Amino acid sequence: MRKSANMATQPARIETALKTIDSIIDQVDVVRLYLNNFIDVPREFMHEKIEIHIGKDLRSSGKCFWALNENEYYFTIDDDLIYPPTYVEDMLKKLNTYDDDIVLSLHGKVLKPKFHGKYYPSYFGWLDKNLHCLLMLEKLVRLSILKIIKNLNIIIWMISLYHYKLINKVNNV
Repeated sequence: MRKSANMATQPARIETALKTIDSIIDQVDVVRLYLNNFIDVPREFMHEKIEIHIGKDLRSSGKCFWALNENEYYFTIDDDLIYPPTYVEDMLKKLNTYDDDIVLSLHGKVLKPKFHGKYYPSYFGWLDKNLHCLLMLEKLVRLSILKIIKNLNIIIWMISLYHYKLINKVNNV
Protein backbone atom coordinates (compact mmCIF):
# COMPACT_ATOMS: atom_id res chain seq x y z
CA MET A 1 0.00 0.00 0.00
CA ARG A 2 1.36 3.40 -0.96
CA LYS A 3 2.21 5.80 1.90
CA SER A 4 1.87 9.54 1.35
CA ALA A 5 2.68 12.54 3.52
CA ASN A 6 0.52 15.51 2.55
CA MET A 7 1.31 19.04 3.65
CA ALA A 8 0.24 22.60 2.93
CA THR A 9 2.61 25.50 3.34
CA GLN A 10 3.07 29.18 2.52
CA PRO A 11 6.06 31.31 1.44
CA ALA A 12 6.88 32.52 4.95
CA ARG A 13 7.35 28.91 6.12
CA ILE A 14 9.71 27.53 3.49
CA GLU A 15 12.54 26.93 5.98
CA THR A 16 10.41 25.05 8.50
CA ALA A 17 8.66 23.13 5.70
CA LEU A 18 12.05 21.94 4.43
CA LYS A 19 12.92 20.61 7.88
CA THR A 20 9.57 18.83 8.07
CA ILE A 21 10.08 17.27 4.63
CA ASP A 22 13.58 16.16 5.59
CA SER A 23 12.19 14.39 8.67
CA ILE A 24 9.48 12.46 6.79
CA ILE A 25 10.60 11.90 3.19
CA ASP A 26 12.45 8.64 3.83
CA GLN A 27 9.41 7.20 5.63
CA VAL A 28 6.91 7.51 2.77
CA ASP A 29 6.60 6.82 -0.94
CA VAL A 30 5.63 10.39 -1.79
CA VAL A 31 5.48 13.80 -0.14
CA ARG A 32 2.81 16.07 -1.55
CA LEU A 33 2.98 19.82 -1.08
CA TYR A 34 0.09 22.18 -1.55
CA LEU A 35 1.64 25.62 -2.01
CA ASN A 36 -0.58 28.47 -0.80
CA ASN A 37 0.20 31.95 -2.16
CA PHE A 38 3.21 30.84 -4.23
CA ILE A 39 3.89 32.12 -7.72
CA ASP A 40 6.64 29.63 -8.55
CA VAL A 41 7.87 26.38 -7.02
CA PRO A 42 10.99 27.03 -4.92
CA ARG A 43 13.91 24.96 -6.19
CA GLU A 44 14.42 23.63 -2.63
CA PHE A 45 11.18 21.66 -3.05
CA MET A 46 12.31 19.93 -6.23
CA HIS A 47 12.84 16.24 -5.46
CA GLU A 48 11.88 12.99 -7.17
CA LYS A 49 9.64 12.01 -4.22
CA ILE A 50 7.84 15.36 -3.99
CA GLU A 51 4.63 16.19 -5.89
CA ILE A 52 3.58 19.83 -5.89
CA HIS A 53 0.41 21.78 -6.55
CA ILE A 54 0.23 25.57 -6.53
CA GLY A 55 -3.31 26.72 -5.93
CA LYS A 56 -5.57 29.25 -4.33
CA ASP A 57 -5.07 29.80 -0.62
CA LEU A 58 -6.65 26.84 1.14
CA ARG A 59 -4.58 27.40 4.28
CA SER A 60 -3.85 24.13 6.07
CA SER A 61 -6.79 22.43 4.31
CA GLY A 62 -4.59 22.21 1.22
CA LYS A 63 -3.09 19.07 2.71
CA CYS A 64 -6.38 17.33 1.82
CA PHE A 65 -6.12 18.29 -1.85
CA TRP A 66 -5.24 14.70 -2.79
CA ALA A 67 -7.57 12.99 -0.30
CA LEU A 68 -9.59 11.22 -3.00
CA ASN A 69 -6.61 9.18 -4.17
CA GLU A 70 -7.42 5.55 -3.54
CA ASN A 71 -5.49 2.70 -1.97
CA GLU A 72 -2.96 4.57 0.07
CA TYR A 73 -2.16 5.45 3.62
CA TYR A 74 -2.74 9.19 3.69
CA PHE A 75 -0.80 11.10 6.35
CA THR A 76 -1.60 14.76 6.85
CA ILE A 77 1.39 16.57 8.29
CA ASP A 78 2.19 20.07 9.52
CA ASP A 79 4.86 22.28 8.02
CA ASP A 80 6.29 23.24 11.40
CA LEU A 81 6.89 19.84 13.01
CA ILE A 82 9.85 17.49 12.90
CA TYR A 83 8.68 13.87 12.74
CA PRO A 84 10.57 11.12 14.56
CA PRO A 85 12.35 8.52 12.39
CA THR A 86 9.79 5.80 13.21
CA TYR A 87 6.69 8.01 13.02
CA VAL A 88 5.11 6.38 9.95
CA GLU A 89 5.99 2.87 11.08
CA ASP A 90 4.56 3.48 14.56
CA MET A 91 1.35 5.06 13.26
CA LEU A 92 0.80 2.25 10.75
CA LYS A 93 1.31 -0.39 13.43
CA LYS A 94 -1.40 1.22 15.54
CA LEU A 95 -3.73 1.67 12.55
CA ASN A 96 -3.21 -1.94 11.50
CA THR A 97 -4.11 -3.24 14.97
CA TYR A 98 -7.60 -1.90 14.20
CA ASP A 99 -7.61 -3.48 10.73
CA ASP A 100 -7.28 0.00 9.20
CA ASP A 101 -10.84 0.64 10.41
CA ILE A 102 -10.24 3.91 12.26
CA VAL A 103 -8.97 7.37 11.54
CA LEU A 104 -5.92 7.86 13.73
CA SER A 105 -4.95 11.32 14.95
CA LEU A 106 -2.58 12.77 17.50
CA HIS A 107 -4.66 15.92 17.81
CA GLY A 108 -8.29 16.28 18.77
CA LYS A 109 -10.96 16.93 21.34
CA VAL A 110 -13.10 14.79 23.63
CA LEU A 111 -16.53 16.14 24.50
CA LYS A 112 -18.41 15.56 27.73
CA PRO A 113 -21.43 13.25 27.60
CA LYS A 114 -24.87 14.82 27.31
CA PHE A 115 -25.93 16.84 30.33
CA HIS A 116 -29.40 15.71 31.52
CA GLY A 117 -30.27 14.59 28.01
CA LYS A 118 -29.31 17.93 26.50
CA TYR A 119 -26.14 19.25 25.04
CA TYR A 120 -24.18 22.00 26.71
CA PRO A 121 -25.07 25.52 25.55
CA SER A 122 -21.64 26.24 24.12
CA TYR A 123 -18.75 24.41 22.54
CA PHE A 124 -16.50 25.23 25.51
CA GLY A 125 -19.08 23.82 27.91
CA TRP A 126 -18.95 20.52 26.03
CA LEU A 127 -15.18 20.27 26.03
CA ASP A 128 -13.78 17.58 28.34
CA LYS A 129 -10.23 17.13 26.97
CA ASN A 130 -8.12 18.91 24.41
CA LEU A 131 -5.40 16.59 23.09
CA HIS A 132 -2.36 18.12 21.43
CA CYS A 133 0.15 16.29 19.25
CA LEU A 134 3.15 17.63 21.19
CA LEU A 135 1.93 16.36 24.56
CA MET A 136 2.40 12.78 25.71
CA LEU A 137 -0.71 10.59 25.64
CA GLU A 138 -0.59 7.44 27.73
CA LYS A 139 -3.34 5.50 25.97
CA LEU A 140 -5.54 5.57 22.90
CA VAL A 141 -8.53 7.88 23.36
CA ARG A 142 -11.71 7.94 21.31
CA LEU A 143 -12.00 11.47 19.97
CA SER A 144 -15.25 13.33 19.58
CA ILE A 145 -13.72 15.85 17.19
CA LEU A 146 -10.67 15.48 15.04
CA LYS A 147 -9.11 18.88 14.83
CA ILE A 148 -10.19 19.47 11.27
CA ILE A 149 -12.13 22.69 11.45
CA LYS A 150 -9.06 24.91 11.74
CA ASN A 151 -6.40 22.51 10.55
CA LEU A 152 -5.90 18.84 9.89
CA ASN A 153 -2.83 18.34 11.93
CA ILE A 154 -1.52 14.84 12.13
CA ILE A 155 -3.92 12.29 10.80
CA ILE A 156 -3.64 9.01 8.95
CA TRP A 157 -6.30 6.92 7.30
CA MET A 158 -6.49 4.26 4.64
CA ILE A 159 -8.38 5.87 1.81
CA SER A 160 -10.12 3.09 -0.09
CA LEU A 161 -11.69 1.69 3.07
CA TYR A 162 -13.23 5.03 4.02
CA HIS A 163 -14.50 5.77 0.52
CA TYR A 164 -16.26 2.42 0.54
CA LYS A 165 -17.84 2.96 3.96
CA LEU A 166 -18.83 6.55 3.21
CA ILE A 167 -20.41 5.64 -0.13
CA ASN A 168 -22.33 2.77 1.48
CA LYS A 169 -23.50 5.01 4.31
CA VAL A 170 -24.68 7.72 1.91
CA ASN A 171 -26.47 5.11 -0.21
CA ASN A 172 -27.89 3.39 2.92
CA VAL A 173 -26.26 0.08 1.99
